[in-house]
Amino acid sequence: MELRQLENFLKIAEYENITQAAEALHMSQPPLTRQLQALEAELGTELFVREKKRLHITEAGRFFRQQAEQILALADKTAEQVRQIGEGLTGTLYIGSIETAGPALLPKWLEGFKARWPDVRYSLWSGNSDDVIERLEKGLVDVALIREPFNGEKFESVHILDEPWAALVRIDHALSNADSLTLAQLAGAELIVPIRRSTEVARWFSEAGMEADISCQYAPLINGVILAEQGLGVTICPASAGDMLSGRPLVMRPLVDAPAPGVALIWQRSARLSAPAEKFIEYIKTLPFSSHAAQTGSPSLPFQQTLFERSYPLPVTAVKTMTHKVIPIAAPSAKSETAFRTALLFSSVWPIKLAANQKPAPVSRSKWTRFVYRSVPIFMYSAAFNTVSFVSLSMFPLFLSPSISSRRSTS
Repeated sequence: MELRQLENFLKIAEYENITQAAEALHMSQPPLTRQLQALEAELGTELFVREKKRLHITEAGRFFRQQAEQILALADKTAEQVRQIGEGLTGTLYIGSIETAGPALLPKWLEGFKARWPDVRYSLWSGNSDDVIERLEKGLVDVALIREPFNGEKFESVHILDEPWAALVRIDHALSNADSLTLAQLAGAELIVPIRRSTEVARWFSEAGMEADISCQYAPLINGVILAEQGLGVTICPASAGDMLSGRPLVMRPLVDAPAPGVALIWQRSARLSAPAEKFIEYIKTLPFSSHAAQTGSPSLPFQQTLFERSYPLPVTAVKTMTHKVIPIAAPSAKSETAFRTALLFSSVWPIKLAANQKPAPVSRSKWTRFVYRSVPIFMYSAAFNTVSFVSLSMFPLFLSPSISSRRSTS
């Protein structure tokens, strides 16, 4: 089996058509058909089911496609590392990271590392900790930024920091008025928790003599954010998820009595690291939050905005005006939330009340005519008052936000 066969197989799987795949590969159809037949004969199973002019990939074909993609990626990475040996510190650094702490930490890391080694290129991949560790084990990334725990026998590590847990709630939720939350306050709420941490979250409550009402488990993080936004429960998430709240009707509250998990940079003990990976690990050990730097007294490099400073105080939200211009404002105050709820109630109830005052449709008319006669006013009133409410709600933050008011007074 050759790499060229794998590449041609992936192209056939992409198009599900031999003719189109052959055109994309700039080759004739008969040789490509013979390659596929030879590959299936070598594997001893069908990779596609033939149906008229289209191919349908089988279950074995789907598995083979996944493995072929990883084999080709590893082959490219190996060739890259071989070239690096003779060229010095060049090539590509492959980094896997969790989707929360990664965006908060990696930009500054890469900025400082690039200042020292400008010829290095980067390949970033993100997912949850399990997915990132799996790619590290397969050699598809050099280093991984993950959330603890992990297998210490297989991986070496640098502890970065302990990241607190937080709760995401809608701004109209009863818990949104608290500055911080405890497990006791969440005991009666429906919880939305990370799949990888559901057992851990349940243990928090059981150790405190309570029971967690876990209504949903999520992965990736964006699913937990959306579920909280729809009011389906309280989402438990890392504090660094605050960067995803801009423009959403959500607030983040720290969980003061939940144990904070660690975030670590890990790499395989048995693998031969590329030159960029070795230098990157050395660089990370010199950063001020590194446990290695604290123990050895290594010089610290400047590091702006730690993970906590990015998450607390609450992230800035945004309001879209009628001109679709995004205006940053402070987190909503109690006064603005009260005004918001009042306007929302007004826009929902008032059209129905007005429609109820309409004269009844003449009994002599048909049932369809009476339905239209009664429905049209409701639709008209609803459209009119929802438009007025939209304008009102868009303007509320401009009058109620302290940051905007002070900005106007100073200008």
